[in-house]
Amino acid sequence: MKQKPVIQSPALCRQLLVEWYHSPQGESLRALESDFLSRAVSFRYNQDILQIGSLGWENDYRDQDCGYRFVVVDCALLADASTSRIIARCDQIPIESESIDVVVIPHSLEFETDPHGVLREAERVLKPEGQFILLGFNPWCLQSLYHFRQGRRGMVPWCGNFLSYPRMRDWLSLLNFEYSLKCGVYFRQSCAEVASVSKPLRRFTALGYGIKAIKRRYTLIPLKESSVVTRNLIPADVATTRYRSHG
Repeated sequence: MKQKPVIQSPALCRQLLVEWYHSPQGESLRALESDFLSRAVSFRYNQDILQIGSLGWENDYRDQDCGYRFVVVDCALLADASTSRIIARCDQIPIESESIDVVVIPHSLEFETDPHGVLREAERVLKPEGQFILLGFNPWCLQSLYHFRQGRRGMVPWCGNFLSYPRMRDWLSLLNFEYSLKCGVYFRQSCAEVASVSKPLRRFTALGYGIKAIKRRYTLIPLKESSVVTRNLIPADVATTRYRSHG
């Protein structure tokens, strides 16, 4: 039976992940994911953008020319120093409900003890029709299996509880998110490959995936019982009498 990886402290895992992005393999992934985020996030004036989990290279994908508000929430101060930061648990975000236009979750669920709780918080703070962007590692990638066989399963990022794309799709569907884009990340390509939403990702070759979705708010319209309109009919003799009186 396959053993579930043991998740260490989220703060420690996030720190090690930020450091891993400076390794040769991490820098390659960083370039691909930065390309995806810069195209997936629609930066507009006067927007509120929340990133759940630090990367350390937030300025790589941010558009510095737009007048928007950008903040990173994490349990440690690991984000780029030029960004606004909030120290808090990712599943207990101290932000008002439905106040954020865009939520970005970059590899945060893999190292959290309650990943579904993080998703619920993201849904709570996001405005209706707001953008949701997520980065995840593919648990079926051949590189992940290689590191597992080489005894590196206890090392970041391979120690994370990777969530497959079908599972993530089901979770987001339950929270009324509608997909608009998905992306597979492959090391052999110069940039992230954008695929059609209707086509599945390559299960064993994609190191990771990116998802862009929209939070939908469906309003139920109650159906009222139709009322039967009864018209008052005038008796024939009355109508005749009135006609003759004017004659």
